[in-house]
Amino acid sequence: MGSTTMSPPSFPVVLLLLLLATIAAAAGSNMDEEVVDDLQYLIDNSDDIPTNDPDGWPEGDYDDDDLLFQDQDQDLTGHQPEIDETHVVVLAAANFSSFLASSHHVMVEFYAPWCGHCQELAPDYAAAAAHLAAHHHQAHLALAKVDATEETDLAQKYDVQGFPTILFFIDGVPRGYNGARTKEAIVDWINKKLGPAVQNVTSVDEAQSILTGDDKAVLAFLDTLSQRSVHP
Repeated sequence: MGSTTMSPPSFPVVLLLLLLATIAAAAGSNMDEEVVDDLQYLIDNSDDIPTNDPDGWPEGDYDDDDLLFQDQDQDLTGHQPEIDETHVVVLAAANFSSFLASSHHVMVEFYAPWCGHCQELAPDYAAAAAHLAAHHHQAHLALAKVDATEETDLAQKYDVQGFPTILFFIDGVPRGYNGARTKEAIVDWINKKLGPAVQNVTSVDEAQSILTGDDKAVLAFLDTLSQRSVHP
């Protein structure tokens, strides 16, 4: 035996029932006649009352306030803001070996264009490249990237298993980078690999501090080393 499901009354019907009940109650009260007239007008013109059906909503222009909750990091087309990668070198099979041969220190990111983690890394990686370029003027340091989906032979050669894979090449020999994927972490990690800058020693105390320190090797050019001040 089948069953019949009754649909709930539409909004206009419910509204009319409420208005009729209100008017009936108003008949036995001292409600203002103008209010009663207004309610009666709504009943008489119920066919013109818009429903809550979205298909019946009028189309129109909306002001900019409608965009308040849009993601501020994306434009209306869903694209990420453009990233300045001026200091990031694009490598491929054609220039990979020659570039590494001409640079003592190269960080290489193997990425995939569709990789979300790679997209998140991109602005920090570019910022790190710009920072290092501004503070290390030597031509032997660079940050580069390789599209592993295009350069599959390179990805296979360096055993790229996931994205992004970041390797740091020192004179062509790679080692993995497993640090944080932020500008600051990348810059600090590379600076440690480059070692300290040249230090100008001007006193015996400074020289003794260096000689008794933890550095494995020290290269110095000295005229003298005595209790008198050491002049460069």
